[in-house]
Amino acid sequence: MHFVQLIFVYIVLCLSDLSAKTNDFNPYEVLGLSRTASDKDIRQAYKKLAKHWHPDKNSEPNAHEQFTKINAAYEILSDSTKRQNYDEYGTTSQDNHRGFNTNHFRDPYDIFRAHFSGDFNFFHESPTGAKKFIHTREFLSNILPNSDKKPYVLFGSTNFCSTCRQPLGIFRALEKQFNDVGIGTAEFNAHDQRLSNELGISSAPSLCVISQRRVYHFNDHGKITEYTESNVKEFVRKSIPIKRFIKILQTPDDILSLISSYNKTNRVYAILITKQKAPTLKFVIPCLQQLTRIQCALLNSSVMMTSQLPSFLKPISTLSDTVLFFKEDKNPIAVIRDNDLTFENVQKLFESNQLLHLPTITSSNVFNLVCQTNSA
Repeated sequence: MHFVQLIFVYIVLCLSDLSAKTNDFNPYEVLGLSRTASDKDIRQAYKKLAKHWHPDKNSEPNAHEQFTKINAAYEILSDSTKRQNYDEYGTTSQDNHRGFNTNHFRDPYDIFRAHFSGDFNFFHESPTGAKKFIHTREFLSNILPNSDKKPYVLFGSTNFCSTCRQPLGIFRALEKQFNDVGIGTAEFNAHDQRLSNELGISSAPSLCVISQRRVYHFNDHGKITEYTESNVKEFVRKSIPIKRFIKILQTPDDILSLISSYNKTNRVYAILITKQKAPTLKFVIPCLQQLTRIQCALLNSSVMMTSQLPSFLKPISTLSDTVLFFKEDKNPIAVIRDNDLTFENVQKLFESNQLLHLPTITSSNVFNLVCQTNSA
């Protein structure tokens, strides 16, 4: 009987010890505050500790646990009702949730984003070497809605991602090439959960293209593609639906048929003559930008070797890219070739020649363009 009593006492002591351990969560101690701390004190303490213990900034094994406790403490003390319940009863709700249990609190990363992702960038600062670093607001307000005219290439990584280094190096090596043809580039933190959700990514490294208000992933549907410059450039090119807005011509006669339709379409025409299978992006992006006013087309120069050519095509080299720009006349008003064929030159030509010499006023936009042209 005495032995049974000892066992009973032992069990009671164990349960008491367990209860003490689960009831020792003190939000004031976690944030290093006194019970008289103001709302400003609580917010400042949380900001400092959350920055230090965020798992993407701190590699210590207990970083996630500490970060979770910090956010739980902030959830209690930033809510007047929960704080009053804790101060008076040592509980945080009517359910008498004493102590620390992750099931009783919101996702710590949700708290972090809700309070700081919009107003504070103390965590998601630009990593060393990044030309441009974006957050959710920039993506939703600028990049996505304007991607029908300006595609973007985005690269996501984290501070402690060893497998991100080589892909990141390739991305940064290609940035200037993309920027030089009118494609935007930026980096983002793959642990920014809201932005990652918008982009549909779940791991790092991650490369995606934003084009025509859609997101295209470098490694899509479980397919693993090696990060090389050629693979990335090919992926970016395929993410822009070129055939949707650039007409593919089969013969030189197609050029004549196309430019003869100006009185029906009320549009000017830009035609790229190239020996390449795909058009240069120096031509593609300006075509995107002026999609409503300029009809772009492509003719492979190989067909010029076997066809009878119109007079304006006879001087055109089949070895290099050439852009021909037409209005009402069957002779081009401008020709850009060789070293002059740059994104900037094509863009300037398009911007200054959006209308026919005698356009039909079909909309207020056309009317405004005519007025601007006449007043210039």
